[in-house]
Parts: sequence; C-alpha cells; structure tokens
Amino acid sequence: HLGMVTISHPFHPLQGQSFSLLSIREVNGLRRYSLQTDTGVVCVPETWTNHHAPITLPPSLSFDLLTLKELAQLLRTLEESLK
Repeated sequence: HLGMVTISHPFHPLQGQSFSLLSIREVNGLRRYSLQTDTGVVCVPETWTNHHAPITLPPSLSFDLLTLKELAQLLRTLEESLK
C-alpha cells in the first residue's frame, strides 16, 4: 500500500474519489498510477491526480503585461528586419 490518491481530472468519471495506490510506472517518460477501485484496477497518468504538482514559472520568468507587450514589439521588429 503506497498511500491514497485522489483523481482530480475534471472529466474523469471517478473525479473526486480517492483510491489506494498499488504501483507507479513510468511509460514514455510519464508516471502512471495503478489504483485499486471497487470494481478493479485503473491506471491513470500522475497528472490526473492530486499528486501532480501544477506547473509554475519561477519568479525570474514571470512577466507583467507591459513586459510582454515590449517583448511582442521586439519580436515584430526582429521579424521585419529579417524580411
């Protein structure tokens, strides 16, 4: 028994329910969880569970609106200079 996992994917039919974690496997670079349900075992990507950490940008990569506008203008200028 590796603990409990809650399915958090909003469209999964078992969303919001918690199950025993039986095993963790890596498939094509992504972790998949095998969970024991009342009707058997289901396998879901880690990203569909509460164990998945949301992707956040480090503070050094956070941009305010003004910075993004300046970046967009710079890219337009560079693109025009390459024509």
